[in-house]
Amino acid sequence: MNVNYMLVAAVLFSTSTSGYAVEPNPHHYNFHKDGYAQDTKHYGNDTTTLNVKIGTTPFGQRNLIFTQTDTSGGKMVNSCNASTMTFAPQLDGHVRTVPYRVNGKIVYMEEFCKSYKYSSKKYIAAYSRERRDQDYIINQFITSNTVKVENLSLNEFTLSARGFTKKWRQSNKKK
Repeated sequence: MNVNYMLVAAVLFSTSTSGYAVEPNPHHYNFHKDGYAQDTKHYGNDTTTLNVKIGTTPFGQRNLIFTQTDTSGGKMVNSCNASTMTFAPQLDGHVRTVPYRVNGKIVYMEEFCKSYKYSSKKYIAAYSRERRDQDYIINQFITSNTVKVENLSLNEFTLSARGFTKKWRQSNKKK
């Protein structure tokens, strides 16, 4: 199955290896204005970004989609290490199930490698596979002003949930 749906929906994560202190992000994107939520952290020349959009999983479910990208010195680097994942023919790529922390609660996400459109570099895309985890995450965006998300690389991001409920309802009407 082709997973180009990621062009429609993404949450971006990336990690730093530089050890520099995190600089504050002057701009937090939100669903109300931008159609997605995003938070960025800077570590010297490395950048960590988290972006979330409403999209469709490879199995046709409407869901929130997360992705992880890495930059160093302004250039994209590989975020995805396929050797730590299992090949999944239905995704035409590698996959693994990993814990994330969302507003303090552990949820399980399915991560898979995705190629950039114009590069051989890969990034991680993730979504909640279990219905209870999906419902919890969506409920956090509906009931909270901000949602804190932490991934395996122990990066914590604070995302604006402003405007999410309206976008979620609109996405349901598009079916």
